Amino acid sequence: MKKRAILVFLIGCGIAIFFLPKEKVIDSEDFQGSIPKSFTVSLQGEVLFPGFYTFYEPKTILDIVFLAGGFTKKAETTNINLNEEISKDRILEIKKKSDEVIDQKIKYDINKVTFQELLRIPNMTENRSANFIIYRMQVGRINSVDELINVKNIGAVTFEKIKDYFYVS
Repeated sequence: MKKRAILVFLIGCGIAIFFLPKEKVIDSEDFQGSIPKSFTVSLQGEVLFPGFYTFYEPKTILDIVFLAGGFTKKAETTNINLNEEISKDRILEIKKKSDEVIDQKIKYDINKVTFQELLRIPNMTENRSANFIIYRMQVGRINSVDELINVKNIGAVTFEKIKDYFYVS
């Protein structure tokens, strides 16, 4: 009986050794192509949350600034290409406007303003800017700045804060 049990055990072990899948030993060289390489962007200056941001795939400056909470009201954004793609370690410095420029409000044509330009306006979030573009596409032409109140997520308080940034041509 013991011999039979030992024989069954040995046969079972033999089957396990020959027929069960074997663990593959993975060499570190096999992983070189599959591990994404990271890069770090140091975002400094006039953003809400300056600091170091690590990414594994290319990002636009607009994406990075959005993750940092957006620009402050004092940010000088006229010379920044927000669509520039970053894919390696970099330091981005968002400069402060001069006091003279801060007091001036840049005005945008309500029928031509782009999504990126809308994001430069204080209190215009990404969501409000997208809703504005959708509204403008639906109505065709906006005839008065007062029509901004009809845009989803722009209430009376927000309207008062942003109306001076627009004009109708």
